[in-house]
Amino acid sequence: MKKKLYIDLDDTFVDTENYLRAMFKQNDIHVPESRSIYTLIGTGEYDFLFKEGMSDYTLIPRMPGAEDAIRILSTEYDISFLSCCVFDEEAVGKKKLAKAFRKELILCDSTKSHINMENAVFIDDNVGHLIDSNSKDEDKFLFFNLYTLKDMLGSNKSYFGHVVSDWYEITNILMGVTESDAKLREYFRERIQKCGARGRV
Repeated sequence: MKKKLYIDLDDTFVDTENYLRAMFKQNDIHVPESRSIYTLIGTGEYDFLFKEGMSDYTLIPRMPGAEDAIRILSTEYDISFLSCCVFDEEAVGKKKLAKAFRKELILCDSTKSHINMENAVFIDDNVGHLIDSNSKDEDKFLFFNLYTLKDMLGSNKSYFGHVVSDWYEITNILMGVTESDAKLREYFRERIQKCGARGRV
């Protein structure tokens, strides 16, 4: 039986923050780098842009390596997407993405702590969700970004799980790839590319 793996969507699997920032910029709305764009949700003034931008998650760029990681990790793990949701349009958009990847989607209001993760792996960019989950520390993966750091510094709770910077690192850890394995794989990848380049000349 495969081990359960819960994966957050926003800024973990897809690059929602930067996608929305670009969208806001196209509408002449500047959001300072010192704050997350999500702090504007609920202000009323910009909600129509959030609803539009989040209505189709298949359009939001994936994090580098995320799609390949899902395919690889699916061989060893039972994967579900787990995401908080504010707008009805957002729910529709996230369901469309989950359907495209043939994965179960669990939508939450503001917390994920009610999901039993006692024997599951949990990947999220929100340190609060990870701290509050009952997943074991060794099964928690914080997907690091600028706002993750701010959340960590502002938290009065301690986090003891992994901190990862990309999907390549996560995949290596979860698939048990050692440093020497990774170097060997990179060597073969480079050799294959060189051979391919010669063959095209």
